[in-house]
Amino acid sequence: MAEETKDAWRRLGAIEPQALGEARVLLHHAAQLVTAPGRSLLPARSDDGQTAFEWIEEREVLAGEWIVSAAGKVRVALEIASATLLLLPDSGAPTARRALCGGTLEAAFEWLGEALSAQGIDVSRLSRAVPYELPAHAVAAGAPLPAFPLPGFAELARYFANAEPLLRAITQGRPGAAPVRCWPHHFDLGTLLTHAGVGGDDVSTVGLGLSPGDEGYPEPYFYVNLWPHPRGLPEVLPALPGGGHWHREGWDGAVLPGTRLVETPGARDQEALARDFLVSAVRVARGLLGLPEP
Repeated sequence: MAEETKDAWRRLGAIEPQALGEARVLLHHAAQLVTAPGRSLLPARSDDGQTAFEWIEEREVLAGEWIVSAAGKVRVALEIASATLLLLPDSGAPTARRALCGGTLEAAFEWLGEALSAQGIDVSRLSRAVPYELPAHAVAAGAPLPAFPLPGFAELARYFANAEPLLRAITQGRPGAAPVRCWPHHFDLGTLLTHAGVGGDDVSTVGLGLSPGDEGYPEPYFYVNLWPHPRGLPEVLPALPGGGHWHREGWDGAVLPGTRLVETPGARDQEALARDFLVSAVRVARGLLGLPEP
């Protein structure tokens, strides 16, 4: 089917967006295993980039940073649809895999240390510790994951698979565009457009991406945010396509909730709606920051 090929948008809506909370929280906790080697074994970067994930379209995984040993390079990855940890070399098939369902995160972490050690990597500093709070869930206290992958895992994989090439295409060639990455703190996939500031500000940024959901929005959503807070922000902002709306509490930006997106049944129409929303919101955000058109 054309809608399921790797170079096409996967139709969303097999599961209602607001029913994905349990799957999202479980994957958020599982993803901390992927960031552990980068966070604890690699030198810290100013942007904390050693902790971020890259979406690998060919394998449909979130992959962490490369870890180098005498035997070569390897990276840890999470196959979202099956909740499986993979050890990926710089070429070829995975060298090891561990299904997370039915087991605990602690047992998976022990397996990860052994798998990395088998690659000649010193894991004496490997740690699961993170400097932020994660959504509350029993798996954090040692409860096992469900015995089988939740249907929501595959649906969230489709969100990530759709978002990465879309975000990359929208920002390609734009000055100041950062690579599209997923960040372990909020588990969102996004990029940042950084510009020289205007009106006395050193830097202005426009961020755009996909969140799988959070405390503010209990469903996946596309977003565009802007910083700093614009001076003289008008009370009424331009309308956005497809039921997108402006968010003005805690951060300034625009949101397209998954519930609005899946009201559009066709894959091509969903993609067009997400694209129109992001392009329109970025254009308005740039205008609010006083930035010229690129």
